[in-house]
Amino acid sequence: MAQVYTSVPLDEEHQSILPSSEKSHISGLRLRYNTDTFRQKLARFVKQWIWVIHTVLLGSSLVFFLLAYYVARAQLNATAFTKEFSAWFRGALILPLAAPALDEVEYETIKFDLPPTMDNPSIYVGKGPEVDAAWEAITGDVGDSILPEEDGLRLGLSPDSLVIEDPATGQKGFRVGMEVFHQLHCLNLLRQSTFKEYYSHTGGDVDTDDDDLRGHIDHCIEALRMALMCQSDIGVFSFRHFEGADGYWPDYATTHTCRNFSKIRDWAMAKSVVWTDEN
Repeated sequence: MAQVYTSVPLDEEHQSILPSSEKSHISGLRLRYNTDTFRQKLARFVKQWIWVIHTVLLGSSLVFFLLAYYVARAQLNATAFTKEFSAWFRGALILPLAAPALDEVEYETIKFDLPPTMDNPSIYVGKGPEVDAAWEAITGDVGDSILPEEDGLRLGLSPDSLVIEDPATGQKGFRVGMEVFHQLHCLNLLRQSTFKEYYSHTGGDVDTDDDDLRGHIDHCIEALRMALMCQSDIGVFSFRHFEGADGYWPDYATTHTCRNFSKIRDWAMAKSVVWTDEN
């Protein structure tokens, strides 16, 4: 009877000629080798992903930090904005102190209405009872207030400044005024002085002799010059043609970011002190 030969794989051929004990030993070695290789690959995989995760987290943290920083800068509140850009506060950085009206500062966007010709003048232009009442409302009714001496000294006010006492509370301190109201007073004086014939008989600042009036006007011109140069408005305006006018004229109808004057005036009015005794 003919014998039939079957092809046997090499591994099986080797295994078939080995004793069973050696077969078990070799299988164990293979299993251990495969297990060690898997663990090494897994360890490398985990280590790589740990670095990836750390990198992603670090990058995300940096992105969120930068976003938070720029959002905070974009949403700078009025108080911080005033401290940042007010020359008065920059001068007081060595002696940090909030201005009495600092918390009342609020910013608003206003478009100026200033045509090249004053065919329709505002209520603050000209002479007469109505114009005077408009100016009185923004300047004349605002009195001075009291600032504690220690606060005034920290702000650089002179130690020999006038000290007054509030008759209502007994509080003592320096008599202080707010710059904006002095500047408006000066501007109003310049307005009145251009109508000297009218205001020289009303009992106001223009109703005085020529030398006193000249000195007062010069003082106000200098005060306004210093204030304007200090603030140095860097806004820009263009030139265009206006109906009824020849050529091109400056267009002063520009947008400005302004401090809310009404809030500041209301605060100053509430803090005004009427006193009868000065030390």
